[in-house]
Amino acid sequence: EISTPDTSGASLAIFRGMGFLVRIAIDADVKKQINENKKLDEIKNLQDEKNSNASQLNNLDQQIAQKQNKLNDPNTPE
Repeated sequence: EISTPDTSGASLAIFRGMGFLVRIAIDADVKKQINENKKLDEIKNLQDEKNSNASQLNNLDQQIAQKQNKLNDPNTPE
């Protein structure tokens, strides 16, 4: 009778090792996605701040123009 070596333990170890490597790869992808999302949030916040500042500047420009018109023509309403 020919006996074959029991490789089930080795196969299980290989399978567990592969599972471990897959988990590491998934964890790395998740961390990368979290970092990318943080960067995108920072960019969005900066864009929102820029738009708010531009709107405030536009309002100030309009107020300046109204004051200049009032100085040039006293009959112009404020």
